[in-house]
Amino acid sequence: MAIDKQVELLKQSVANWNNVRNNGSLQNLDLCGANLRGAKLAGANLSKVDLSGSDLIGTDLSRGNLSSCDLSAACLRGANLKEANLANADLSSADLRGASLNRASLCKADLSAADLGVAELINADLSEANFKGADLRGANFTGAIFHKTDLRGSDLHEAILTDADLAGADFRGAIMPDGNIYQMRPNTTEV
Repeated sequence: MAIDKQVELLKQSVANWNNVRNNGSLQNLDLCGANLRGAKLAGANLSKVDLSGSDLIGTDLSRGNLSSCDLSAACLRGANLKEANLANADLSSADLRGASLNRASLCKADLSAADLGVAELINADLSEANFKGADLRGANFTGAIFHKTDLRGSDLHEAILTDADLAGADFRGAIMPDGNIYQMRPNTTEV
């Protein structure tokens, strides 16, 4: 199925898209560079789909399955990703400014060099995610889980970390919410 037909099917009906995916009719999905700006895709099964470089500004992907999805360099500004499954997804260099990822699962996701300025990640599971060099300025991580998360060299200036679980997170070289650069304590990489 050509990329245009795949995008058309996805935009027309998430239920039909999911049915076609579940019966195995859609294989090797490459929607690289697709324009899905503002689309209503809540609950869509986009697992393992290549959406790298795609325009997803303002798109509703809430409760969607985007596990192992390639969203590298995608533009997701203001997107709704509440309760989405983004485990093992590649979001490296993605633009997620102002996106809502509340209660989303980003376990083992790659968000290196991503821009999550003023994004909301309230109660998100970020266990073992890679935020190396990410722009997290002003992001809200209230209640988020950072178990063994790599935040080396990230910018957390003015980020909100209230009630966040920071166990085992690596903040070496990160700019902390107060503007200071985290210095590793001797014999540890933990906060």
